[in-house]
Amino acid sequence: MGSNRLMLVRVSVLLNVFLVMYLCVNWYSTSPVAGSYRDPSLQQRRSLEGFEESTIIDDKPGIFNFASNALISPIDGLKRIQSSLNNIADSNKESIKPIPSNVTAKDNSKAEVNNDNTKEADIREDLSDDPHLHEPPREVQESVGVTEHLVSAVIGTEAPDPPLDSLEKKSFSDLRDCPTKPQLYAHTQRGEYWVLENYIPAAMAFTCDESITYTTHGDYTFLDNLETLTSRWQGPVSIGVYAPGSDFEPAVNTIMYLRECWAEGIKKFVTFHLIYHTDHVPAQILSPDKLMQRKTDCSVDPPKWVNITTYRQKSKLLYPVNVARNVARRAATTYFVCASDIELYPSVNFIPDFFKMLKKPDFSNTTVPKVFVFTLFEVKETISPPETKPELLEMLAKKEAIAFHKQVCSKCHNIPHAADWLKSPVKPGLSILNVGKRLGVYKKWEPIYVGTNKEPYYDERLSWEGKSD
Repeated sequence: MGSNRLMLVRVSVLLNVFLVMYLCVNWYSTSPVAGSYRDPSLQQRRSLEGFEESTIIDDKPGIFNFASNALISPIDGLKRIQSSLNNIADSNKESIKPIPSNVTAKDNSKAEVNNDNTKEADIREDLSDDPHLHEPPREVQESVGVTEHLVSAVIGTEAPDPPLDSLEKKSFSDLRDCPTKPQLYAHTQRGEYWVLENYIPAAMAFTCDESITYTTHGDYTFLDNLETLTSRWQGPVSIGVYAPGSDFEPAVNTIMYLRECWAEGIKKFVTFHLIYHTDHVPAQILSPDKLMQRKTDCSVDPPKWVNITTYRQKSKLLYPVNVARNVARRAATTYFVCASDIELYPSVNFIPDFFKMLKKPDFSNTTVPKVFVFTLFEVKETISPPETKPELLEMLAKKEAIAFHKQVCSKCHNIPHAADWLKSPVKPGLSILNVGKRLGVYKKWEPIYVGTNKEPYYDERLSWEGKSD
């Protein structure tokens, strides 16, 4: 009996030893030391890809696709949709995790719908310090009044993966893989001009494939147009502001007043790039950090920017219109851009309707580069721009509105099939009305259009005073 009991004890001890050894081996194989643990932040960084330089299209862009819209009507606000985080862990236990679709993800739309399709890419070591990777979600920021450095939500689309015959797939197949470049301050030189790029940045940031950047230009006497422009566009605006010599200080004062006291959309959407001639350097240029720390007193009278004679006018300096246009466009962070004048106001809901239009079939049988052209009109100074096409047609009948520059340069905006646009029925959304080319009687045509940021830039040898750009 004693020997049997001793045998059972020995067997039990051996089994316990084997069990302990098994548990130790199993724990070791799943521990961080064994290498099977993956840091969530590392996994997050692996879903991001590096930045790439855009290239210039070598082919001659010949076809112009007409968007059935006009460049004057107000917009009632871009509806942005972003799913909120229902549960935020206690800050002492777990930090808020970054949202892939809000950073520089290569495939934002797919990441939002199906995170399993997120692409693995090389790790960007320098992204670990990016403040956007650790920001709380948009809803949390807005609930506590945070407005600086917001990252916009991706525009909702009808389908995460458009059909093969869609405009997007046929003409812009690289849209969802485009890189988002950061908005970094840079002091550069372009010929005879110094450029302070991203000198006063917008509070909102946009990824490459989610919006359209309205690129424009002007001196500080034109900046009051930004209130109307931003309220209708509801998307990123990049503007080159020419401010040589003593124009620089009033330009900065005007910008800061408009941002802080005039209209919320200016602060939210507009990024300012200051330009001055190498022979007309401002007396003082604050660093961007010091400038953004400066307080603006909204209780005092605003800076005077109308009915004045600027330093540029007194010095009889040429206005470098194409330098300013190119500066604004080079700084744009989106795939699509609309290079336009600051006094042209965009149509209702254009940005979300444009992205919905890209999901529709492309009826053309060519892959020649396309741009989407606006029909343009101007109204009397005492008349508010129309909000709808029926309002526009009524104003045209009353002679309160005319075709753009009809009395200045009718050939410059003689658009093919313009009469068809006026007769076409009003339908919801946006669609292609017809296709035309800048040839023959339309050779002098100066279209305002939405295109990509890969197209050729303006010739910077030409100035506004050159009368032809």
